[in-house]
Amino acid sequence: MTSGASLPVVVTSRIESLGFPWLTGYGLMETAGVVVSCAWKPGWNKLPATERARLKLRQGVGGSGYE
Repeated sequence: MTSGASLPVVVTSRIESLGFPWLTGYGLMETAGVVVSCAWKPGWNKLPATERARLKLRQGVGGSGYE
């Protein structure tokens, strides 16, 4: 899990190419340990790496057009 500033797509692509799943966490983890992450949908696995990274790095869940 990553947090803080969004990672560059080249880094997220490399993480995936090594076989590691990754998420971006949001919240006050340094003070409360509360983590909020993107609700991943299985259909998104078919998208290109840049689009998967964009979705994983967003905050919250909203209408994305990928439902």
